Amino acid sequence: KARPEDPLAAIKDLLTAGYQRMQEKRYDDARKAYEDVLLLDRLNQNAKKGLIAVSEARGRERALARVALHKVPVLLRDFVSLTKENFDPQEGFVLSRVNGQWDVRSILKLCPMAEEDALLIFARLLERQVIELRDP
Repeated sequence: KARPEDPLAAIKDLLTAGYQRMQEKRYDDARKAYEDVLLLDRLNQNAKKGLIAVSEARGRERALARVALHKVPVLLRDFVSLTKENFDPQEGFVLSRVNGQWDVRSILKLCPMAEEDALLIFARLLERQVIELRDP
């Protein structure tokens, strides 16, 4: 551990701890480490970026938790209204596989992207109320 009279070493140790806690998904501990860095150096860009990363990781985890793999996505809009929406190509791909019969797990097997990315697309589509998830 760094000595109190050595703030640079303390900052380095705290940044390392914050990064390690992020990797372990211990977001409260990571946030605390980054906040402690800012108490020593209120302009520290690494700590500020770390706090943003903590917030984004928490949001991603919340979004992923909303998508149950066994549920069946169903379109809430007709084709005409969907064509007026602005979807990126990956969202369009996922949407094109929503048929009201296949569950999320089955659609994930067809997606040529990382599973987490596809799940985040499902979460965005849920949030935008383009789809809903129903029990099979």
